[in-house]
Amino acid sequence: MKENFPKPTTSSEKESALDAREKILTHHAEYAITAFEKYAKENNLNLESVETVRRLFETLTEQGIRNSAVFEAKEVGASFPWTVVRVGDIARELQQSSDKIPAAEKNREEAEDAGAEKKSKKEFVFGTFLNPQNGNQFCFFEEVMHQVVARLPRALEALSERRDPESDELYVLGSPSNEYGSVSDEFVEAMHGDHAFEQFGKAYAVFVDSVLSADKVSAKTDVLFSGLSMGGSLAAETAAQVLKDGIATQSQDERDIKPFLNVRLDVPVGPSDLPTSRKRWQLPAGFALDGLYNLLTNPYARTATFREKPFMDKVDTRMAEQGISKNMSKEQEALKKEAIAEIIGNLRDGVPLPPEVRSTEVVGMYDPAMFQTSALEKAKTQREEHKGSLGAGLVSDTPEHRKFAIAMGHSVPFFRENEMHRIAKTANAIDELQSVV
Repeated sequence: MKENFPKPTTSSEKESALDAREKILTHHAEYAITAFEKYAKENNLNLESVETVRRLFETLTEQGIRNSAVFEAKEVGASFPWTVVRVGDIARELQQSSDKIPAAEKNREEAEDAGAEKKSKKEFVFGTFLNPQNGNQFCFFEEVMHQVVARLPRALEALSERRDPESDELYVLGSPSNEYGSVSDEFVEAMHGDHAFEQFGKAYAVFVDSVLSADKVSAKTDVLFSGLSMGGSLAAETAAQVLKDGIATQSQDERDIKPFLNVRLDVPVGPSDLPTSRKRWQLPAGFALDGLYNLLTNPYARTATFREKPFMDKVDTRMAEQGISKNMSKEQEALKKEAIAEIIGNLRDGVPLPPEVRSTEVVGMYDPAMFQTSALEKAKTQREEHKGSLGAGLVSDTPEHRKFAIAMGHSVPFFRENEMHRIAKTANAIDELQSVV
């Protein structure tokens, strides 16, 4: 079972790998390219930009697959699949030959020799799972795509100026209950009694500690935990453990001596304000309703649903080539299903946010899994009273927790028109860099 951290390969190795292999796209990227092509035609953009976007997402997917591994949290008796995407590496791969920027390599060596502290950003993404096939290292990969699109122009600008890009890393954490993960009897036993999310948080905290302690400049690192739906509670519980263990801090007084942690929770169903008796039936009913509605009305939901398995089949082949095999013995299958049952049971009972964790929460005004008429009216009033201001969506603001409500359901609309704007801008930056190399 592999737990080593993937290291960047040389430019020649990357080019050989990309040239020799079938070009693979995540199911998220397949839709994004189709949506961007439509956007490009409607806005009279050069259609060559569509091929640039395709190359971007092929490079992104390839890095995600190549960096896939399994991490073993021996301290708690669990392991899980994960991957990392490094924005600087993607910029270099898109440039096709990092040896064309010797000044950047020289600057990096000089900075390391001088012991210079360089700012680092690391995001850890937590997703959702309902069975062992879910919870892989590409769950909620739309967030990775969004962040790469947003950050890549700056990295490309650094390369064009013969500078080394900033260190931006995006980690996606799969679940111990996934086919590639493992759970021990002791791990599952410790989940009983409403401790399921806490136990998962302990496993993830071991991973976060490994990443940050391996970073020579961790004291200058900004860390973000980003959790979607069930992943919101996983992110919050991991944050509580990380803070308890002193791995990171949320204190401004300590941000120069420890990694500084921010926590963002998108449509987190665990801490919703619904009464427990109502939550137990509304959560599963809301998930089912939201899923059916999106399958019928949302082209992206259909692509993501029906194209995930063909993509993961290709990932399975590559994982096997990398010496990583599934762990689905009869014993493991039973333990994983028990672990998932504990997680879902805790979720339906409610998972309050740890009071010691400062977080930002984004909920959907029309989310059927959490819908309350009183909450909707409050959100509408707030939007009307603060129309056009940043406070329009703010429905709760305390020192520990800020909560925003926006007009959406449970499914986060990743590929809206403003995201197409960002993709177009990034494609232009890639083409400009190519023209000067």
